[in-house]
Amino acid sequence: MPARVAFGSEVTTTPAWPSTEREPPPASGGGGDVGGPLSRGAGGATEPLSFATGTARAVSAEDGATEAITRALSVSARSREGSGARPQAKSKRPTIAHASRLLWFRRMSERQFVAVNVAVLTVSDTRTADNDSSGGAIVEALGSAGHKVTRRRIVPDDIVKLRSVFEEWVYDDPDVDVVIATGGTGITGRDVTPEALAPLVTKAVVGFGELFRHLSYAEIGASTIQSRAEGAVCRGKLVFLLPGSTGAVRLAMSKILLPQLDARTRPCNFVELMPRFRE
Repeated sequence: MPARVAFGSEVTTTPAWPSTEREPPPASGGGGDVGGPLSRGAGGATEPLSFATGTARAVSAEDGATEAITRALSVSARSREGSGARPQAKSKRPTIAHASRLLWFRRMSERQFVAVNVAVLTVSDTRTADNDSSGGAIVEALGSAGHKVTRRRIVPDDIVKLRSVFEEWVYDDPDVDVVIATGGTGITGRDVTPEALAPLVTKAVVGFGELFRHLSYAEIGASTIQSRAEGAVCRGKLVFLLPGSTGAVRLAMSKILLPQLDARTRPCNFVELMPRFRE
């Protein structure tokens, strides 16, 4: 059964992974096979790991690892002081650097993947369900990572219609945690996606557009300046506006959004912040 998680005044439904499904692959960049969305219950049975439970359990595990390493280093230091022995030139005792590396590996292995609900919007006057390659690329990337696409729609370049869809998903839909739109971010008269979203923005995620254009520059050079790709927090939900080209969509998904929508990404990620967006 899906878990219902309260974000502020709204209740968001978060999907649970059935025990028959495979665990999602690790985040881009790595750390090997680390935890998945299933946890072991009594008798070795598997139980679904909800958004809230997964986040809390990851934080608790990390705190426990930090406390254990700190306690071990403290005991070691007191032992050396009590013995009065001079430190050896080539000590085999664990150092702070060793402990830091150990803590990093433990953090990567103990934090678990948490699936989020995503709505995908294609902004285009010409695309259809049969040829929507950019929207399809977003859906494919999210599915491969283990997230759930709960809504998908194609809307023409019309500011009123676009704003209506954004308002529906941001204000009224409990099955949407994140919105990813593709198209309408250029500088022509028909490109109105940022304008449609603007009244709903609570806080701009300025770094998303900056990082996307930086990465895009390596592929298309100075032409990237024509992109108005942006990210924002809107009433406790994340919204990202991507260009309409399939190449740009794949770049944004692989290099920015998939890593940041993975609760295992260190030192920080969007998923662990989502419960705090309404503070």
